[in-house]
Amino acid sequence: MNINIVKRFLKFLYPYRFQEVLLFGCMVLGTIANLASPYFLKIIIDDIIPSKDVKSLFYIIGLMLIVYLLRVIVGFVSDYLSTFLGNKIVNDIKLDIFQNLINRDINYFEKNKSGDIIQKINMETHKVQSFITHSIIRFISNIITITCLIAMLWVLNFKLFLISILVIPFSILINRFYSKKLQKTIKKASAKEGDLYTFFIGVIKNIKLIKVFNAQKKELNNADIELKELLRLYIKSTVYSSISRNGATFFVAMGSLIVLSYGGYQVISELMTVGALVAFIQYLNRIYSPANDLIFLYVDCIKAQVSMERIFPLLSKDTSESFKENNYTKINTIESISIDEVDFNHNETLVLKRVKLDFSRGKKYAIVGPSGSGKSTLINLLCKFYEPKKGKIILNKNLCLSKVNPISWIEKVTLVQQEPLIFEKSIRDNLLYGDFNASDEDLWEALSVAQLSDYILSTPNKLDTRIGDGQDSILLSGGQQQQLSIARALLKNSSVLILDEATSALDSVKEKTVLSSIFDNSQNKIIILISHKLSSVIDVDHIFYLEEGKVKEEGTHFSLLAKEKSYFKLFQNQLFTKKKEIVAHQNK
Repeated sequence: MNINIVKRFLKFLYPYRFQEVLLFGCMVLGTIANLASPYFLKIIIDDIIPSKDVKSLFYIIGLMLIVYLLRVIVGFVSDYLSTFLGNKIVNDIKLDIFQNLINRDINYFEKNKSGDIIQKINMETHKVQSFITHSIIRFISNIITITCLIAMLWVLNFKLFLISILVIPFSILINRFYSKKLQKTIKKASAKEGDLYTFFIGVIKNIKLIKVFNAQKKELNNADIELKELLRLYIKSTVYSSISRNGATFFVAMGSLIVLSYGGYQVISELMTVGALVAFIQYLNRIYSPANDLIFLYVDCIKAQVSMERIFPLLSKDTSESFKENNYTKINTIESISIDEVDFNHNETLVLKRVKLDFSRGKKYAIVGPSGSGKSTLINLLCKFYEPKKGKIILNKNLCLSKVNPISWIEKVTLVQQEPLIFEKSIRDNLLYGDFNASDEDLWEALSVAQLSDYILSTPNKLDTRIGDGQDSILLSGGQQQQLSIARALLKNSSVLILDEATSALDSVKEKTVLSSIFDNSQNKIIILISHKLSSVIDVDHIFYLEEGKVKEEGTHFSLLAKEKSYFKLFQNQLFTKKKEIVAHQNK
């Protein structure tokens, strides 16, 4: 097992060292109490019964009763502490993982499947928790028990003890033989668990699509295939584990037979008392169990190692430039943004090629073009989700975006996407993401600008109405979700507002009303629209037309229509009165 990885996880034990010391003390007391009974039994058989000492018999029985009560109390405290530590530690691991996860670059989430991430947080953390709490506790407890038992066995009959441990190497060998096969199988099973999570998330996310195309049987068959493969890996893992465990158990049984044979011979030859043999066998039976458990812990170590290796990257803090805040400059106001000869590659494919754009405060812009032209990539660059491969993004004519503190920058930019990102919480909770200190008056004002306030007033609990299924909850239409997302963005009151198909679910009349309201209330911002709808971009100050990652045309709506080139062709099906508009504009 990688010691460095183990050390990284053992740090989660440190805050609870007092409880761990107490648990350790309980284990020592429990072990001592557990070892007392066989020795008391030896005294009764060899000394008290032959001497017919009734008083001593009741005295020993009284001591045994006290020992049993002590074992109950110690056992209860041990169980409580073990449960407390186990759950606290797994919570700390999950919280640490989650903190690092939400601070990672967007690239991480694009390269890793969501189901695999959830599987690591949910299942792998519990496997690690089981190891660093239960397995380590078992290891310490077994070491204490074995040490005490060895001492007792040595005192009772050291020759018989040496004979009894001859079977242990065979148990070790059989476990070592199957360990590599078991490790490979566990790795495959863990990866398949992640794939299964991803599969179920995809099905739930696309349930409407599945129903529309009547694909329930197809997806059920896919689920059956995935589950059968996971079952096969589980069974294979169990077979390897069971062979090693039961093989070890067989050699333990052989050890007991050897001891019984030799010990019985010594009793018959009067070289050993009956009480000593009974006590020895009881101690021996107790030493084989923890000894075997130590061997079985090797299997647990293999499982924990696989889980640790899968989780470890999530526990490592992101050391990318975006998190080294001291390397950056803060920015207060944004007067202009210039995209200067920017190139961007995605998986070795050139998505943007020497793109040049300029944005100024107080103006409205639109970026249009066919699908795959690079619009979304350009927005990701503006939001600092990606970094340009070549070229620069310049702020206020003298500051490169790469030198700006990411936290400072994201406060200045708000992105509203086509797919509304809405939590199944109250309307208030969703809106407060824009400004956690916003008053109710601020919330209503933002809803009013987004043209959604009248509808929210009609809901059961207004701002406290919950979104989702259930009693007193509401289901928002696609357009209403987009309006709620816009209201949330307006509360942020950032210098740059980017609307990426943010009104695509609204009808033309509602869309025009919402955009006009946004424009009227955002006159000091840089507003950038991405849209395939002519009605969305017709009123902006300047339009950039992208095609194949390049800016092919730019200008006002009417100047681009007059050229009758790429921009005109993109929207020609939406132009019902093209010539009238051009003539009317030219005659002004």
